[in-house]
Amino acid sequence: MDRLHDADRAGDDDSSIADGISLSRRRYSRGGPPGDDSIELERINTYRLQQQLTVGSRGSRIPQDQWLPIGAGKPYPPPLPDSEAYVVEFEGADDPMHPHNWPMKKRVMLGSLLTSCALVTAYGSAVFATAASGAQKEFGFGEEVAALGTTLYVLGFSAGPTVWAPSSELLGRRWPLLLGMFGFDLFMIATATAKDTQTLMLCRFFAETYAPIILVQKAAILRRQTRNWGIHARQDELEIDFKELVTKNLARPFLILFTEPIAFLLTLYMSFIYGLAYALLEAYPIIFEGTYGMTGGTAGLPFIGLIIGEIAGSTFVLSLSGQYSRKLAANNYVAVPEWRLPPCIVGGAVFAGGLFWFGWTGWNSNIHWMAPTAAGVAVGFGLTSIFMQCFNYILDTYSKFAASAFAANTMMRSMVGAVFPLFTRQMFNNLGIQWAGTLLGCIAVVMIPIPLMFYLFGGRLRQKSKLAPVMDLLPPVEDDIKKA
Repeated sequence: MDRLHDADRAGDDDSSIADGISLSRRRYSRGGPPGDDSIELERINTYRLQQQLTVGSRGSRIPQDQWLPIGAGKPYPPPLPDSEAYVVEFEGADDPMHPHNWPMKKRVMLGSLLTSCALVTAYGSAVFATAASGAQKEFGFGEEVAALGTTLYVLGFSAGPTVWAPSSELLGRRWPLLLGMFGFDLFMIATATAKDTQTLMLCRFFAETYAPIILVQKAAILRRQTRNWGIHARQDELEIDFKELVTKNLARPFLILFTEPIAFLLTLYMSFIYGLAYALLEAYPIIFEGTYGMTGGTAGLPFIGLIIGEIAGSTFVLSLSGQYSRKLAANNYVAVPEWRLPPCIVGGAVFAGGLFWFGWTGWNSNIHWMAPTAAGVAVGFGLTSIFMQCFNYILDTYSKFAASAFAANTMMRSMVGAVFPLFTRQMFNNLGIQWAGTLLGCIAVVMIPIPLMFYLFGGRLRQKSKLAPVMDLLPPVEDDIKKA
């Protein structure tokens, strides 16, 4: 009798990865008119490959040579005539159940909630810098220990993806997010009520909607409505193997990081920018409390300059979205990752200039405190322009493997960001504010060409990549560019 579940049906090995990439390369090179089924097929294939490569294997560990009896003397039922016909999918690109097609009101509400969560966690990483002096007086520790408040929090960002990333692929986005935010709230409350240094630092470290799950829920409803128990979602076919779960979610990010030049260089660039940003956060109290004699609460007001700069940077990037959309439409909706990088190049130059500005206006109390505060506008503008477009570049470049690329990026970036605050105070005290700011600015200047190099040569690097699909400009678009 034919087996209902064939272990050789779709094993999770390197050939499946190669097949997925090969399919993507053929689809992208072929293109297709906007609105055709290739977009939905690409979406379905993306979810299937992502599940197989991230969650588990469809190759079962249950013995296949000897079946358990059904019981009561019943014979085995016949195999499903075509198992693919019983797999639940979305009803085309306009299926209202798909999150992309939810009502605008619902998407805005969920987007606002997620944005608020991101805002709170980011705020928590920076706010301790302004409270460090008060914590030193309260608990009686030195500047080095005070820097650990920021360092340990950022290290939590590095450790978090190893737990929540696989959980979100297995359980969906909702429960890992709710559990993570619940834990974040508990440890933030514990931080606020800490009675000793150990409790404070421990709590600082631990303070850190998925379409396939929707199909699982849809299949469950259909089984009960039709009484046809063969109906299932693709996610139901996966057998969760803890060993594979660990190796896929822990090994693959490092594999991408150290074998993919694009991922490594871009992560290195973003890590140093991230580290410079946290070094700057540690420098704010040194300048505004030390140079200008502000109190702890008042010394936090100059951060408003950073906020204004980040809003300006976001506005700048969004203002170019129309131009990007026109390019995308002209290229049959095939994204070219390098289109994302011009704002990043501009942001890198502005960020470096802001660091020089900050250092050479904040060292002397005779210079008005508004000068280094205004420098924060340039720094915030550069940071936002760099990170928004670098994340988009990674997403467009690695497509199906973006989750692993993001995990690698987050881990390395957070580790580098955690190290910088440990020596920032000593550096500013020993070199002086102006020369320490100059050193940070020079490092930023050295890294300005990195996104420019990706803009010029990123396509060639992707052609040599095993994981990044090649998305070239279609011939009609190239002709239009030459005519222009």
